[in-house]
Amino acid sequence: MSLPVFKLPRRNPAQPAAPGILTRLAAEPFRLLFISGALWSIIGVSLWPLWYAQKLLFYPGLTHARIMIEVFGGAFVAGFLGTAGPRMVSASGLSSLEFAALF
Repeated sequence: MSLPVFKLPRRNPAQPAAPGILTRLAAEPFRLLFISGALWSIIGVSLWPLWYAQKLLFYPGLTHARIMIEVFGGAFVAGFLGTAGPRMVSASGLSSLEFAALF
């Protein structure tokens, strides 16, 4: 007995395969870059409570500034420009290699 529910749809061999995860992320890089920017901002801000609880052996001023400016800011800028930039100028989106280099 064969039920139609259990039959797998046949894929047309001429039809290209679905794009990989890296290709889909490169099409809209803000999805991964915004999340990583938010995580790094939590890390950057958590340096201060660790300092005041005397759990850090170094003063976190310079480390906090570098994380917040370079990583947090860079993730949001690269995510926004990588997503909105190509759409504003009608250009092709980022390639997988470009996205991996930015990340």
